[in-house]
Amino acid sequence: IYLHKRDYDLDARSLLKQVFQHFFGFGGGLPAFIDMVVEHIPNPKENAHVKVERLYSGDQEGAVAADMKKLDHTGYLMVHTVKNYHRPDCNAFDVFGRVMSGT
Repeated sequence: IYLHKRDYDLDARSLLKQVFQHFFGFGGGLPAFIDMVVEHIPNPKENAHVKVERLYSGDQEGAVAADMKKLDHTGYLMVHTVKNYHRPDCNAFDVFGRVMSGT
């Protein structure tokens, strides 16, 4: 995928949209990508136990780990952050992550 220099100045959402349009085309490829995700990515409820064991370095028998394994919305708030996107003024970050438990 080749992007123009001006594309690198876009915010994260616009840049991702641009990359997807180049990779999947402007019409036909996105439904195929969605079908692939549905078929191959495990259900969050079924995969929570494996994900917690792999990512959480704390006590696997404790209350926090139990809440994350059950995806308990009333449990402790735990978020696995994946990426921090700085704002244009560099004074704050937008964080991309997955809520493991709590709301």
